[in-house]
Amino acid sequence: MSKVGFSETILHVAIKAEEVEIAKELIEMMSIPDLEKTDCNGHTALSFVAFQGRMFLVEPLVNKNPNLLNIVDKAGNIPLTRACGVGLKEMTDYLYLKTSPVFLDPGKQSNHGFHLIRCCIANKMFGLEVKLPATANSEVRVHVTDQGHDEKNSRKLGGLAPDFEHAGISSPALQMQRELQWFKEVEKIVPEWFKEAKNENGETPKDVFTKSHRELVKEREKWMRDTSGSFIIVSILLVTIMFAVAFTVPGGLMFLGILTSRQAEEDFHVSLPKKLMIGLFTLFVSIATMMASFCAALLMVLQVQRWALIFVLSMASIPITLFVWSQFPLLVEIFVSTYASGIFKKKTKRWLIS
Repeated sequence: MSKVGFSETILHVAIKAEEVEIAKELIEMMSIPDLEKTDCNGHTALSFVAFQGRMFLVEPLVNKNPNLLNIVDKAGNIPLTRACGVGLKEMTDYLYLKTSPVFLDPGKQSNHGFHLIRCCIANKMFGLEVKLPATANSEVRVHVTDQGHDEKNSRKLGGLAPDFEHAGISSPALQMQRELQWFKEVEKIVPEWFKEAKNENGETPKDVFTKSHRELVKEREKWMRDTSGSFIIVSILLVTIMFAVAFTVPGGLMFLGILTSRQAEEDFHVSLPKKLMIGLFTLFVSIATMMASFCAALLMVLQVQRWALIFVLSMASIPITLFVWSQFPLLVEIFVSTYASGIFKKKTKRWLIS
């Protein structure tokens, strides 16, 4: 791997100025050593255009000097990992096919293979099936351990879901559910041994996940208990004022089940959201059947005029409408979060370590 100088070449200047035709002419004219020259950040011309996604300049550069694929910048990136890091799918696919598999070997001198996997996971680029050359398991494990304590890497490997995954999520319980979904999706696509790899503190990814979510655990328990308690009060009032209890759907039992739940980490993945969803739905039905039975009894007993019946029905629908209007969005949010398509929304391939 060679590096010649650290000053910008005229090719760097042409690329920055977006002079495409001039850049193409310079690529043809410049010698191979000149193409390998870097700027003050260690970026070659290929590193620049790979980061910018300019395929029409990447191909002639790679065809003339394939060694450009292996030149590392000062941040420790090669063109492949730079393109993958900013989510350029087409560019990543092309550079991966051109980059030598040996250069992705997770040995002592290279971490590009694992860096590529982390970038793909973070940017949801799962059409790429990464194959790393065979090395001793102990060597691979040590390398993962060395990288495992880094906060940024732990976040991308499942310790914390990216911030955009939390966009639009209103409650701590659903945030925790999304974190669990993210963690389990990542578990599906990493090698089996990767799940048990330990960092310098002797922690597995699962341990890191639990440790990094301690505060969210406290918030989710408080929110779930407060929410369930509020709905139980509504359920009790329904039973108390109901003169036709046979029409009441026992939704309060679901909320009682939430209050008495052990509130374990895994419960927030499906169990507790499912109970809350069923409880909310049955509470909606309870209110509707209560008002229906009230109106039916009123009609049979009082034999009111039609206009009076319409008035009573209209007034009776107000509490139902208000309750549904205020709580139905929560029911929809829980349903979508629990049963909608997975975090990555695509079929994913397990990363293969050959």
